[in-house]
Amino acid sequence: MSDNDLEILHTTKFIYTFDEYKKGVFATPTKLRRIYDAVVPAICFSFGMWLFSLGFSANFSQIILWCFTFLVLACFILRTIRETSEARKGYSSKVLLQELTVDYTFLAENMELRSSTANRKDDNGKVSKFRYNNFVEIIETRTNFYLIVNELGEEAMFIILKENCTPELVEFIRNLPVKKRYQRK
Repeated sequence: MSDNDLEILHTTKFIYTFDEYKKGVFATPTKLRRIYDAVVPAICFSFGMWLFSLGFSANFSQIILWCFTFLVLACFILRTIRETSEARKGYSSKVLLQELTVDYTFLAENMELRSSTANRKDDNGKVSKFRYNNFVEIIETRTNFYLIVNELGEEAMFIILKENCTPELVEFIRNLPVKKRYQRK
């Protein structure tokens, strides 16, 4: 390990709250969500086109259009309710994550994180290190970065608030070498 590896390039801090955890769940593109986002609108559009091709009267077509619009909105509202429920279950099952404060330190070759919880007395300030070549995805939203790391076959998501970052750190994260990069607004 060279001296360059130990040079601190950037630091930031994050506190895991339910709202931030939920944003992370909504931002990460799961296979089911990708399928749902592609299939539901396609089915609804196809169904609507089929109904219009039947050539009903103008009043009946308006009723069908309103029902179709309601159906599409209901699907997305139900998806949001389901995902919020799943996020709540996930957050409540991760007791150690709740209100966890994480200090991120970005070095030349890896990211270190030191976590502490206000309500845990057994916290010994353990430092975990994650090499940048193990980062598989970076998801950037308007407010956050979500760093997906695959360490020893297990994936973990780390949340970084942009408001806690310097402009240099934002650019540093954007330039990290990863296999997949998503930008969501």
